[in-house]
Amino acid sequence: SPYELDFAHQLKAFGLEFKPQFSFDGDRHRYDFYIFELKAVVEINGGVWVKSGHSSGTGITRDYRKINLASTYGVRTFCFTPDMVTDGEAIETVRKALAWQNKYKGLTKDG
Repeated sequence: SPYELDFAHQLKAFGLEFKPQFSFDGDRHRYDFYIFELKAVVEINGGVWVKSGHSSGTGITRDYRKINLASTYGVRTFCFTPDMVTDGEAIETVRKALAWQNKYKGLTKDG
């Protein structure tokens, strides 16, 4: 989609390596992106304001399964709408997650 292309350009401009159309070990679930440095998958869900695959019961169940699958592998999941990509909120969220990760890398319960 044009939003996925836009987000890919944003990731490149930010200097992050990613893999588009990522799946875990050939699993049938595909994620729009995998961001290596964050160990995160990204989904850009179009059609959120109209009846679509993402807003039906079947689509919501499928999306939850994808999110849960990523969690079982210890991978973060980010879900964005097209508007969040075009207004910069999506890349800003990724930037904040990266900043937090770098700030608290190696953090233990003892400080």
